Amino acid sequence: MNKFSDELNHIIALYNTLDFSKEDDLLSDIENKNTCENILAIVQTILSKEPSHFEALLWRIRINNSPVFSNTSAIQEDCNLILNTSSDITSRLQAYDWLIYIYLEKLSLNDIAIETLEDKLIDVGGIKDNRALQDQAFGDTYHKLAYLHQEKGDETEAIDYYLKSFKHAPKMVSRNYEGGLLLLELERFDEAEQLLSKHFDFAEPLECVGYTEKIEELFNRGKLNKHWNLFNLFYPTAYEMPTEFGYKNRQEFVAKYLPVIINETEKNPTNAIAWRMLSNNYYFNDKNAKKGFDNLTKYYEIVKEVKDLAIERYYDTAEDLNIDLRSIDFPIYPDGAICYNILTTYLEKGNEAQDKNDHFSAQMYYETAKKYGLAGYQAFNNYFNSDKGLSINNEPHTFAMLCNNLGIVIKQVSWYQHKSYLNDECKFASDIHWQGYQVSPFWENLDNGMEISWRNENDLNLEKFCLEVLSNFDYYKNILEAEKWYQVMFYLITAYRQSEKYEEAKQIYEQTIRKFEESGDEHKTIVSIVLDTAIVYFNFLMAKGLHNQSLSYVSDLFSNPAYQKMQSEKAESFKYYFMAHAYLGLNDKNEAQKYFKLITEKFANTQLAYIRDVVNDAKSNLNIINAGQNFDEVVVALYKTQPKRIFDYPLKAKEENVKYLKQMLNLVTNNKMPSSSAWVEKDMYIGFELRKKRTEIEEIYDSFFYIHLKSEDLGIRYELVEWQDIESGFLGLSKKIVQRNAFYVGFYTAYESNASDTRTEFEMASEHLQQKAQYLWKEWVNKMHYL
Repeated sequence: MNKFSDELNHIIALYNTLDFSKEDDLLSDIENKNTCENILAIVQTILSKEPSHFEALLWRIRINNSPVFSNTSAIQEDCNLILNTSSDITSRLQAYDWLIYIYLEKLSLNDIAIETLEDKLIDVGGIKDNRALQDQAFGDTYHKLAYLHQEKGDETEAIDYYLKSFKHAPKMVSRNYEGGLLLLELERFDEAEQLLSKHFDFAEPLECVGYTEKIEELFNRGKLNKHWNLFNLFYPTAYEMPTEFGYKNRQEFVAKYLPVIINETEKNPTNAIAWRMLSNNYYFNDKNAKKGFDNLTKYYEIVKEVKDLAIERYYDTAEDLNIDLRSIDFPIYPDGAICYNILTTYLEKGNEAQDKNDHFSAQMYYETAKKYGLAGYQAFNNYFNSDKGLSINNEPHTFAMLCNNLGIVIKQVSWYQHKSYLNDECKFASDIHWQGYQVSPFWENLDNGMEISWRNENDLNLEKFCLEVLSNFDYYKNILEAEKWYQVMFYLITAYRQSEKYEEAKQIYEQTIRKFEESGDEHKTIVSIVLDTAIVYFNFLMAKGLHNQSLSYVSDLFSNPAYQKMQSEKAESFKYYFMAHAYLGLNDKNEAQKYFKLITEKFANTQLAYIRDVVNDAKSNLNIINAGQNFDEVVVALYKTQPKRIFDYPLKAKEENVKYLKQMLNLVTNNKMPSSSAWVEKDMYIGFELRKKRTEIEEIYDSFFYIHLKSEDLGIRYELVEWQDIESGFLGLSKKIVQRNAFYVGFYTAYESNASDTRTEFEMASEHLQQKAQYLWKEWVNKMHYL
């Protein structure tokens, strides 16, 4: 930490009170003078201890430049002091900029300003490991040199500096206008197009009139026959504001130039720009999507690359013709800002379609957005983190915004494609939210980063995001909902639960409850989040076998009537749930049974899915208590069994496998329990279900052994189907009931999402999946025979 941080923060606070907008206001003048003098006094205190402290010197420069003092000689002295004593590159660049400002604006010493700019270039050339700062400084310095040499009438030198500036900082609007116009006047058309097209991208049509009028004149004189990129700057500008160019209306303008464009496509069919202009005319002027699409198709077949926002028009015409956007695929030019704009357009379209329950369109939009987002991320990342990227990508805040929107899109695509967030793509989404926040901090990357890290069960990133939010909460709190602090605490305790940090989780739980009960935040949403936080902590206690502590915490929490008052069903059901499990853990089955029964009686008809899970858990535990044995523990014991010898049990031997599956089901249910299951590892869930009737009408029963591999989002189900057939005897004179069965193997994805249509039959699966199913089946049958 800066040892003068308190003094510098005081200076900032004072400086922010200065107000020079009130002219001829004596009281305001006196207040400003007193404030400036107070700032200078603090600066002097710092400089008395550290005479070359560059931050203090820069503050003195700002104050000496204020209307109160306007002391140019003092500014020059301090700038020279910084340049003579400081090695900090940012302070040196600021000192150069102040000197150049003084020479140009105060003293009109342009030649000395040029010499100072040339000195600055030496410093800029020496910048190491900060290409973004170097490109920005080169771009700005070369621009000023270009401007000054142009003022002197040295156009050759000016153009050289304009082009050097453009190379390092392609998106400087004023430089692109000045340099582009000069190049146009000198008929250096290729270079003029480079600068002017970038100006055109960021300027309003009225701001482009100065050079587009010149372009029309040159075109009509036959000078631009090979430079339709320049003509393409003029045409849309005049189309938007024809009267500025001397036309009565748009129709008159189009009537003049549309035949020229059509003729160009016929005479020179490889002129991509002409096809693009013709497409825009058909789409915008004639409202003809088919012709718009066909002509843009010709454009892209020639250029073979997405380089600007014209692709959005192509997509618009494609949608009008019911063409799936994902069928359109061209290489993407690595301009991160263009990719960000396309990403954002289709993220918003996806959100709108999703709000209308148009999930086909939503997925199409999100997948399109993701494609451009990933291309833009690569472009920005290459620039900021390697020597490969283009200078056009020197936009850190745009990079940060792209990281935020791309993270959101990846989350949406993951759900549509996998019905899951537990995959590497969502881990990447979490990582880039953090990366974006580091590049240019703003709230959305923190907020969305917390959410996807939670959904991805990424405890390391989730903890990192939460701690960052809490350390800056006072800064952000004015833009946040009242419940956000509680939401962050829920996320953080979840991270600590996943990483087995018990003491930290306990601290977060107690801090959350204390704040809630002291503040009286009795809002329904807040109460729900506080209960969620408590549920995470109580589950942690249960997993660690701290059953007495669990009873104490649960009793203390629900002694406060606020939870029952605001969230009655949630509060009561989970109170019973944790009391029951605590008593069960203490082997007090009578008390446990009492609370499990309360759950099944009071919440049998609940409409809330998470409470239905609580009811199902209670029913299962009542069955365990009545059966006198916990068969879930049998599943764990079976998993832990290590056979001394391994035998083959091929899946293709279906009749044998029916017998083995029945034996396994009997072992883990003893025909007393309808099902048994357990997480035998953090990543592996094992489940068994015994003779579940398929429908009320059909006498068909399904039993299965299920292995869920969480990180792979893969389920393997070994199934036994049993049913009855009636067979007729000779001539149909007698009938008998025959018991039938069949053995199947199926693969599932999105097991925990209640998604449908995710099954793949064994015979249709990949060789890799078949081998995995065979390996696991052999392993578990051997375990069963050895136990």
